[in-house]
Amino acid sequence: MNIGQLISLAESINTEITKQAAQIWPGFAPVPFILYDDKIRVAVGTDWPESYTNVRGDIWVSDNAKDGLFGCTACNYHGRIVAIWDIRTWGKQIDMANCVGNVVHEMFHAFQHKFSATNWGNEFALLDFRHTPRAVALLMAERRVMSGYLQGTDTLSAFQKIAELRAKREHEAGKEIVLIDKTLETAEGMAYYVEIKTSAKVRNTKPALYDANLTSFTSEMLTNYRARCYTPGAVFCLMADELTPGWHSDWAKSGKHIFDWLTAHVSNTAHGMDIFSDDLQIAENLIDDFNLEKKKSIDKFLSQPLSVHDKNIEIMSLDPMNIICHENICLHKRAVQFKIDGAEQLIPHPVAHKYGEHLWDIKEIYIPN
Repeated sequence: MNIGQLISLAESINTEITKQAAQIWPGFAPVPFILYDDKIRVAVGTDWPESYTNVRGDIWVSDNAKDGLFGCTACNYHGRIVAIWDIRTWGKQIDMANCVGNVVHEMFHAFQHKFSATNWGNEFALLDFRHTPRAVALLMAERRVMSGYLQGTDTLSAFQKIAELRAKREHEAGKEIVLIDKTLETAEGMAYYVEIKTSAKVRNTKPALYDANLTSFTSEMLTNYRARCYTPGAVFCLMADELTPGWHSDWAKSGKHIFDWLTAHVSNTAHGMDIFSDDLQIAENLIDDFNLEKKKSIDKFLSQPLSVHDKNIEIMSLDPMNIICHENICLHKRAVQFKIDGAEQLIPHPVAHKYGEHLWDIKEIYIPN
């Protein structure tokens, strides 16, 4: 995509978002956004840094590709929150409805801080967590019921069945673990809900969720636990649309996760739900694959020539989605920042560390030569 095409795309996205803003969520307001790749940035809004040049109206361009933009998210950029999107994720065939929905998704993250749930899950609890076959099978059962809902089963009974299964999963895996799902369903699933509704408005169609990833049971469901929560969170929002129309403002004042809020606002009827007959064995296989993949990744990293540092080491930040843990070895799959002998060092490639009682109790770090 050349610069002219990217500018036109940014303008079109901005026009659609401005048109849809009042319908996206009560009180929602767009934030500035940037579309970028490895060479160019096209920004929409005002008050951009000096490296940006105004093209026309609110459209600005910069060729400063070393400004730290990474991924697709809402982030603090020169003192304010903006939405950013790496256009390389869109490929060559541009779907305008998809593009508008994606950018709104990230804008919504900037908006969410106004009504965040007060009880957030600790994702680090999952890194060393030992999954049990029954807990995983119960998670699979929840997702099967969600899939049925998307295919047309009764909304109220579907939610009641999910709630019954989730209560059993909390008992099996622990409330701390299920709280992580609730947190991500609210943060990411709700933004996904806004995304699909916005895309549908651009297409002039009804919002549609595709259920294939709900019942695709592979070890990826355990590895990429954030991604597994997008669709369930959106499902709960769509259920709320049907069961408690106009729910958004009341939920926003509640401080609750979307699942807990919906649980408190619908009747509770037991359906005798439990794991599906074949899921226990499938769950055992998933857990085995999950643990084997972690071991292989760490063994492969440790097999190369490494420099070992074992004194005066601190870790400056941890991203749970950037980490694989197995037998007291933590592999950082991408960049990570340590403080070694008092000096901060950003290591822009995979690195591992050995830990003691917890992840921050660093015994040694292993850096490729």
